[in-house]
Amino acid sequence: MRRHKILLTITLLTLATFCLVGTVIGAKVLLYKEPGFSGDWDNGTGTPPACAYGEYDEDSGKCVYQSTSCAFGEYQQDTGKCQFTRYLMNTAHPNEWDGAESDCEGRGMHLITIMSDVENEALHEYYNFYDIWYGAWIGITDEAEEGNWQWVTGEPVTYTHWRTSEPDNNGEYGRTNADHGLTRGYEWADEDGTHYARSFMCEWDWEFGATGLCPEGYTYDAVMRSLWGLAPAYCSGNPECPEGYEYDQGSGNCIGDPQ
Repeated sequence: MRRHKILLTITLLTLATFCLVGTVIGAKVLLYKEPGFSGDWDNGTGTPPACAYGEYDEDSGKCVYQSTSCAFGEYQQDTGKCQFTRYLMNTAHPNEWDGAESDCEGRGMHLITIMSDVENEALHEYYNFYDIWYGAWIGITDEAEEGNWQWVTGEPVTYTHWRTSEPDNNGEYGRTNADHGLTRGYEWADEDGTHYARSFMCEWDWEFGATGLCPEGYTYDAVMRSLWGLAPAYCSGNPECPEGYEYDQGSGNCIGDPQ
């Protein structure tokens, strides 16, 4: 009887030890697949964790993938950002309204359209675009039908910022047929577009037009600015990352956990 008890005890101890080792091994396998594990890679395969994209980085315990995929524009290696030109200003050679629009069309663009208070204010802040005395041409006109204001792009006129009593179809020096829009300060007025050369701004025609200065996920960057000549400004945004990965601004990479 005593021998049976000893054998039973040994058996139970053996089973307990096996279970404990199995738990430790099992835990290590699990830890192996968790970020931050810094032990030896001995899960039976001798290989590091699998990454859906990129390569595994032992120091961080993360998958690292360099993304250059941009929803809009092109990837800039030096900044790690997606970037595309939003505006191109021209104040060096003022034109009458038709001449300004022709100048823009010759560049593959059009006179600027303004879709919101945010855009209206940003243009003043970044470019000092709205000369309070002389004004600057914008791409709105009712030349085709008096009182029916239209953007040169055909976009619906859902936002305006006319001055009090404007538009009044009266231009400078008593001229009538004031069929073209311009800015005076933050506000707009209508003016005869054939008797005075003014500053103007050309704009690239992007599909997201009415959503504001830049598409969702992009911010307006006017680091390069000038009161004379051509002054590009940009929309900048982070590259797109695959599902399960997040963009890391510091490294310019998409970071994700091992599978």
